[in-house]
Amino acid sequence: MTYTILDCYTDEPAGLGVPPYLGTYPRYLYGALGDAYYLTIDDVRLWKRYASKKPDKGREVKTNTKVYNLTRNYADVGKILQKTKTLIVIVGVQTPGKYLSAVPGTLPEIYDLIKDLPCRKVMTGPVAIGGTRLEGGKGVEKADMSLFDEVDFNYLGINEYAKINEYAVKGASILDQIPYPVVLEIETGKGCDIGHCSFCTEPLKNRVLYRDKKPVFEEIAALRKKGALYFRLGKQTCFYSYLHGNVAEIESLLKGVAALKPKMLHIDNVNPVKVVGSRGIEITKLVVQYCTPGN
Repeated sequence: MTYTILDCYTDEPAGLGVPPYLGTYPRYLYGALGDAYYLTIDDVRLWKRYASKKPDKGREVKTNTKVYNLTRNYADVGKILQKTKTLIVIVGVQTPGKYLSAVPGTLPEIYDLIKDLPCRKVMTGPVAIGGTRLEGGKGVEKADMSLFDEVDFNYLGINEYAKINEYAVKGASILDQIPYPVVLEIETGKGCDIGHCSFCTEPLKNRVLYRDKKPVFEEIAALRKKGALYFRLGKQTCFYSYLHGNVAEIESLLKGVAALKPKMLHIDNVNPVKVVGSRGIEITKLVVQYCTPGN
């Protein structure tokens, strides 16, 4: 069976998957499937609207960020979609923002792009719990979900640590289909031990769990072998809360990742309450010690 992953990009309070960031969902799915085509929504936009012909950069007055992030498959999108048996669509913007080099797909746009494809269609990602909206201050987007044969946040077990620790390593091969540098978003935990922020959907999706360090190291090592240089420990609600704020464990995590010699190592998502807490100064010093500048 031919699978195709269509990445329409994700942005959650606890994880970013909008280029130049490559989120966890496409990598986990690729690892689960073992082999699949990877397309971005930019690839499909280019196929549908421009017959898969790249814009002439010399004649552009303004960069068209809707077709900027093209995979190695962009010229063959039509052929790929014709032979696709199952199309897995990743969607979910729950932290609306302005992006410099990409435009996430909206449900109405995605519907228009794929409605005529004869394959089985699966929707996954944050949209499956909590919806999606590209603009802030408005209700969730509405679309005819009957287009999809299956809507599942945990499709193929991509939200179960027992499975994704294996998927994440195998999923490193997705980089073979991406010709441009990406920042790899790395997951260290899910859920939130505070859970009162009105803007955050994470408590709706997950209970508090943390990944062990070993599979994190294995995932990053696999990505490094594929040439990845840029990493962010960013898929969690609060990095300072890793393993309940255990300073020794946090140092072990940072030290182990730094030993893999990434060109960039950043963190993201920190609850201010934890920064000013009893362990905040110690953890901040560790971030300064092991992470790269520009954090």
